Amino acid sequence: MRKFQLFFLLVLALVVLVIITGTVYAVLSGTRTQKLARQLIPDLAATQTVYNGIGRIRTKAADSDALILVNIVFPYDAADSAWRDELSDKRDQLRSAAIAFFAGQSLAELKQTNEMVLKAALRDTLNQYLVLGVVEDLYFTEFDILP
Repeated sequence: MRKFQLFFLLVLALVVLVIITGTVYAVLSGTRTQKLARQLIPDLAATQTVYNGIGRIRTKAADSDALILVNIVFPYDAADSAWRDELSDKRDQLRSAAIAFFAGQSLAELKQTNEMVLKAALRDTLNQYLVLGVVEDLYFTEFDILP
């Protein structure tokens, strides 16, 4: 019985070690969305970081049941704490504005409009809610229209 208890404790310690190692790696490497955003945004300045607080949006087009999936990110100055706080405080408003923006587009508009034009229009919509800074560049780490 003593050997069994020792073996059990050894296996338990190994499992705990694997879990701790995986958790530390995940925390240090960031989320999948952050990794995609960093890859997508060219030449991110050392003082900038990626805002991904809007998250993944799922909504339907205005004139059909087609599902729109979009994940919106943009760079901002990490040193500007007031701007960071405003983004955090207005997260829900920005998310609602982005959902309303895509829900107001027809399927034909979404398919025919250049992605850069959509990004510019969405950027302008989001900037209407912001006071302490402006979104200059906007990126979609995901943009799909599912029938």
